Amino acid sequence: MHGTFNFRNRQRTRIFKIESVKCIPRVHELWGKTSDWSNCKGQLALDEHGVRRLSRIARSQRSRTLAQITTPINQGARRTVSKRTVQRSLHRKGFGSRRPTRVPLLNARHRAKCLAWAREQREWIKEDLKRVACSDESRFLLLHSDGILRIWRQVHDAMDRACQVGTVQGHDGSIMVWGVFSRQFLGSLVLVPTSFKES
Repeated sequence: MHGTFNFRNRQRTRIFKIESVKCIPRVHELWGKTSDWSNCKGQLALDEHGVRRLSRIARSQRSRTLAQITTPINQGARRTVSKRTVQRSLHRKGFGSRRPTRVPLLNARHRAKCLAWAREQREWIKEDLKRVACSDESRFLLLHSDGILRIWRQVHDAMDRACQVGTVQGHDGSIMVWGVFSRQFLGSLVLVPTSFKES
């Protein structure tokens, strides 16, 4: 391998005459000595303040697109950033585009009742739990899907109410099934025309 080889860092450009592959380690060694790695942090498009602001924007409205997040970041900024830079910064902070957690659509009264019931059973032991039967109903769509909504959230935000979407069970083009199970038995699925009420 013959010819010339050059590399450039922040200070200067170096040109080497390549006579053999043995010069490659020398180039690598010189690059490590002359490169100013301590200043690399200052070249980041978003500083620590910008990253904190980015996190606040992502949390304020979880369903924003990358473009909608990038716009306020660049407003009044001396140095604008691209959507790709914003995406990488969000990923470094643990944010990812994920589906919101599907939970029953409960109001404040429902949540208060659930909490009161859980506190009443706080002293239950394993034998008490074995006598509990759990039932639930599920709707299966036959003609279409509910669509996919994606939000910005971190892994530990799954049960944050801002990262959830309420579900309302409908009947158009769908079937409803109900089932029950406990530690001792597993019931069969029952096809029902409408959803069960609390009674």
